[in-house]
Formats: sequence, C-alpha cells, structure tokens
Amino acid sequence: MSILAPPVRTSLPSLRPAHRRLFSASLVALALVAQERLASAQITGWALDRFEPAPAGDSFFTTSHPRAPRDSSGTVHVGLLTEYALRPLVFQRPAGAAEPGFGIVDHQVVLHAQAAGEVVRRVFLDFDLPFVAPIAGSSLSISRVVQGGVPEGLAVGDPRFGLRLRLAGEADRDPLSVYFGAQGFFGFLQSSKRRQFVTDEAFRGRLYLALAGRGGPVRWSFTAGYHARPRLDIGAAFDPTITDGPIVASELFANAGVAWTFFMERASVGLEGWIQTPAERMFARANVAAEVMATGRFKPAPWVELALGLGPGLTRAVGTPAFRAVFSATFLAYDGAQVPRRSAVEDDLAAMRDARGEGAQRNARTTEGDPTSSATGTARVARTEADPCPLGERCDERMLDRDGDGVLAPIDRCPNVPVGPMPDPSRAGCPDPDGDGDGVVDHRDACATEPAGPRPDPLRAGCPLVDRDNDNVADAVDHCPDQPGAPSPDPNRNGCPSLVRLETGALRILEPVYFDTNRATIQPRSFPVLQAVADAMRARTDVRRLSVEGHTDDRGDIERNVDLSNRRAIAVMLWLASHGVEPERLEAHGYGPTRPVGPNRTAPERERNRRVEFRVADPASPSSAAQPSATEARR
Repeated sequence: MSILAPPVRTSLPSLRPAHRRLFSASLVALALVAQERLASAQITGWALDRFEPAPAGDSFFTTSHPRAPRDSSGTVHVGLLTEYALRPLVFQRPAGAAEPGFGIVDHQVVLHAQAAGEVVRRVFLDFDLPFVAPIAGSSLSISRVVQGGVPEGLAVGDPRFGLRLRLAGEADRDPLSVYFGAQGFFGFLQSSKRRQFVTDEAFRGRLYLALAGRGGPVRWSFTAGYHARPRLDIGAAFDPTITDGPIVASELFANAGVAWTFFMERASVGLEGWIQTPAERMFARANVAAEVMATGRFKPAPWVELALGLGPGLTRAVGTPAFRAVFSATFLAYDGAQVPRRSAVEDDLAAMRDARGEGAQRNARTTEGDPTSSATGTARVARTEADPCPLGERCDERMLDRDGDGVLAPIDRCPNVPVGPMPDPSRAGCPDPDGDGDGVVDHRDACATEPAGPRPDPLRAGCPLVDRDNDNVADAVDHCPDQPGAPSPDPNRNGCPSLVRLETGALRILEPVYFDTNRATIQPRSFPVLQAVADAMRARTDVRRLSVEGHTDDRGDIERNVDLSNRRAIAVMLWLASHGVEPERLEAHGYGPTRPVGPNRTAPERERNRRVEFRVADPASPSSAAQPSATEARR
C-alpha cells in the first residue's frame, strides 16, 4: 500500500537454472518466452493490481482447487469477478524528508471475465481478461509520477491464458491431490498509450505447484510458485531524488485456503491468504505483499455459484490495499457428467433393471407393433420416479442412487452400500462400522477395538467392565480387585479367593467332589465346594446355563461307568438346585471313561480321570473345550 525504500537494482531478473529443471519441457519453453519478452521490452507502464484470481469454477478465489468430476468428459465454467481495492498505492517518503508523502491511487476497481474447463482428462485450460475502471486518485499526485497518463475510461488489462495438469488425486474427492500449472500474461498485445497501473506492456509468466484435497466437509488448498515479470524501480520513477525505493520485479508467491461446506454442498465459508515477495530481495519489508480474506459461497441453483470475499492488506507494499472486497458469479456452462457412457451409467442401470426382472422384458421389445419404439428398435421409456434414468436417454450419473439409501452419488462415499439405520457421521452415505462386533457402532464405542463382553460398562459405551485381576468379577463390585477370586452374592466376599473360579467357558473348582465308592452319594466334605459353585451361579445371572459333567476311569464295564457318571452328575445338579440355583439353568451329563484327561496306567492317573466338571453352556465359548474344569471325583 505504501512505497518504502528498498535498495535499487537496474538489471532484469532471469529464471534460475534450478527452477527450470523442476518443470516439464513445455513449461520450460514458456519460461524462455517470458525471459525473451522481458529482456526486449521497453517499459512505460505497469500493472498495479496484485490480485490474481484462480480459474473459474475453483473452490477458492486465489488458490487452485478444481471441482471437475474425475470420471466426466470435461466441464466448462464461465464467470464474472469484480474486485475493489482501497488505497492500493500511497507514496511515503523516508523519515526526515523535507516533503511529506502523498496518496496516488485511492480506489481501484477491476472486472475479470473468466472461462475455464477440463478439455481432456487431467488437462485444464483457463482464460482471464481483466477490465480496469478509471483510476480514482489525486490528479496532481498522479501527474507528478505518471508521464504517459492513466486510462480515462475502462481499460483492458493483461489477458491471461493458463494450463493446469492433474498429476495425482482429485481435489474435491481425495484427501490429497497434486496439480501443476502455468499461466501467461500477454501485455505486449496492448495498443493503448495510456496504460499506467493497468498493464506491464510485456509478457509475464507464472509457474506453480498446487496441493489440494478434501476431508468430509472441509476443503483445503496450498499453491506456491514463481512469477516472472519486468523489473521497474517504482521509487525512482516517482521521485528521482530517492536513491532507494520499492520495486516491481519477478517474485515468489504462495496462496492457501480452507473452507467448510454445509447445507447439502450448496454453501461454504472459509479463509484465504496469500503472500508475494521479490525473488532478488526475498522478504524485504517494503516489497512483501500479504493479504487475508474471509469468504463465503452459495449455490442458489446447481449451475450457478455466488461468492463474496472481504479482508485487509497485512503489509504496505506497492499494490497491497488497506482493504479489498471481491464478488464473483460463476456459471456451469457445460458438464460432461451429463453425457451417459456405457461403462458407467448404462451398465449400472441395466444391472438395476435385471435385479427387478425388467431387463429381459424391455430388451424383447421391438419396433414391430410398438408405437413407443424408435426406428432402431430401442424402446423409449418415459422417466418415472422408480426409474429416473431409462436406457437410451441422457442421464446425469451423479444423480444416481445405486444403493437406494437416499444419498446421491456426488456425496455418497459408499455408493454400493446402503447407509442403514446407523449412518457414519464422517462419511456421507456409509453405515457406521462395528469393528469389534459388540453391537455398538464405532462412533459411539469408547472401546472400538475391544468387545464389550457379557458385562458391559454402563458408563463407557462398548467397553467391558474393568477387571484388574481377570477373575471375571468387575472391579466396581470386586471386594478383592487385586486377588483372583469367584463371584459371590455376599458383597464382602464377591471377587475374593474361593474354592471356585469363573473362567472363559468353565466354572473351575479348586477341590474335587467326593462320592461314596461305586455310588452317587455326595460326601459331606464336598459340600463347601458345591456351595461355592451355587454362590457363583446366584451371583452371575449372565451364566444362563451350566452343564454338570461326570467322568470315570477305564476300570470296569463301560456301560456301568457311564451310568454311574450320569447318576453322579444328576446328584450334583439336584444338590445345586436345592441350594438356590434355578433348575432351568442346570443340565447333567455322564460320559464314563470316554473323555479322559490323561492315560489310565497308574493309580494317580486314574484318580485324575475320575472327576466332575462344570462347563458354561450358555453363553457358549469356543475356548471352553480347551479349558476343561479338571476336577477329580473319588469313588
């Protein structure tokens, strides 16, 4: 905005070899043309406006973020953009100067006519023609620094042609995409003699790399590049007595933007900023131009978008205003996605009709005797609500709802999976997953990778109750949380060491159940361990069914052993039922010698095989068979 005093240099800058090696052969050629034009030009005017709009149809005013569909045949946007700058040029003398500074340009208005489109896959072209309104400022001040005069009416600025290549990703669908671009400004085509503050009167060129993407409702973009333009010592041109003054020269630039979309993709609000600095005196205070702008966009119809941006200048460089306002109206002139292609639209529709049993009937229709058929034999079927896109008609693929969940293709991140009753809040059109399979969707699950289990934590959705000693008694009700124990209806003994232990798929007893020899009579010394089993069953109502299983060694008749083990299992089941365990939660089985836990060669080995086990039958556990309750029974 103000002209300060950087050192003066007299030579034109050139593109560095390191920069040239970064770009493709076509863009190197563009840079060489720019250098040749700069070296041969005789400069009498210069473009004051520092605002370089992004191509029509982009999501931001200054930084690259195209919104062309990835699978389209191309899109074309046209638009009008108007910008207003307050006090973009003020001459300020160095401190201690005899004469005060003065304002030169108080107001500047520029109208941009724009067009941009994806001409072929991955290749974008853009065009911008600026019209500069008459400069508003002090006539005396302007006459002191301008000898060629300023335009008296609407003046044409430097026409801009641009090329942009999509290298990876797609800005409005992927988290990250990469674009490379080049722009040429053809100021040497101007014929007017009154071009101050309007045109550089020479060729200038810009090369840039853009990173852009989208995550959910958030769009973002970052662009950085090099702008080759003629060099002009502005301070010396305004006042020959000033040895140091601001310059206009080739520069580095960076633009960034972020926006939040809402209202079904029809509106967005965002923030943009940009900075420019001469390459020969990088980040010198007097020549750094920086601005920031708050923006808002709204689509009153799918084919038109209105946008407004307001923000201050952050520095006092030449061309940086105290305040800038931008308004644009962009129109979708052509959308290639509206042209149906057999590989995408028709195949999907044919599959939908085949699923409804309609495909064969429609394909069988011919022109003979069918007034709705065309001369080629293809049936013309009217659009209906149930079939919005019949074969043979033009169809907008983006309006398809393949999975029938009410979320249309442009925003459906899971186009082939219905959203279901629990939608994913971060991915439109997708069901919320349940990674641990505990019935609590991930966005509500505080323990998304750990199943809640049979005893979920009421304070943490999707989490099991905390159990430090792994005894299947939650710490919240465990009287001995650091000692493995057993469930008990007595709160003062719940979870404390006992004669039983509840394990995965089994209720393990730590002492055997003793019977009279060759009988099913339980000896009294086994009553304490059976009472512990009854207490555990009354405390853990989530164990819906317990199987009591009797086993013997291999001595004697196998049928008598099976019968004996069955009667002993029934005797234990009846004892438990008489001590408070609901009979419907119990079942008994006798297996005799058919399921030994080891060989029957010695007396100790046979003693281990004579046992009673308690297996949790409901809820069943796949690991219960691998963790038997190895408990002995004495004859």
